[in-house]
Amino acid sequence: MLFRSVSIGTLYQYFPNKTAIFVAIAEQDIERRFKLVAEALANADGTLGEDATRQMMRAFIKSFAVAKHNAALIRVLMATRSTAEARTLPVDAIAKLLSETVSRSGETRALTETSAFVLTRAVLWTILTATIDAPYLLKRQEFEDELVLMVQAMLLAKRTPAPTPT
Repeated sequence: MLFRSVSIGTLYQYFPNKTAIFVAIAEQDIERRFKLVAEALANADGTLGEDATRQMMRAFIKSFAVAKHNAALIRVLMATRSTAEARTLPVDAIAKLLSETVSRSGETRALTETSAFVLTRAVLWTILTATIDAPYLLKRQEFEDELVLMVQAMLLAKRTPAPTPT
C-alpha cells in the first residue's frame, strides 16, 4: 500500500473522521488477506483433501501472522462492524469459493450456504482471536494442524436431521 502526503483538509473530504480512515485502511488490508486465501482455494484440486485444506489454512494463518498491526486492525473493525452498512464481506466470497471447491468432489458432503458460513467463520474467528489473545500460536504447526482437523471433520461429517418434536 502506497501512502502519499496529503493535507488533513483533503483527507477529510473523503472521510468523516479518523476512525473512518483507519477502517478503510483495515478493510483494504483484510481484502488483501482474503485474496491470498481465495488463491489457495482456487488452486485446490477439487478434492479438498488434507493437502488442499492445509494449503488453505496455511494461507489464512500466514495472512494474519505476518503483520505487527493485526490486533489493532481487528479491534477497530470489530468495534465499527455493528454500525457498518450491510455488505458482502471478503469472507463471504471465501465461503462461496469453498462451497464450489467442495462441490467438485464427491468425497465430502456438499456445503450449503449455512454450513459454508459456519465453517469459514469458525476458522476466521479462531485465527482472529489467536491474533489478539495468543499471537504466538499462529507460528505453531500444531495450530495449523488443529484447524485442518476441524475443517476435515466438518467436511466429512454426516448431516443428521434434527429430531422431530412429538
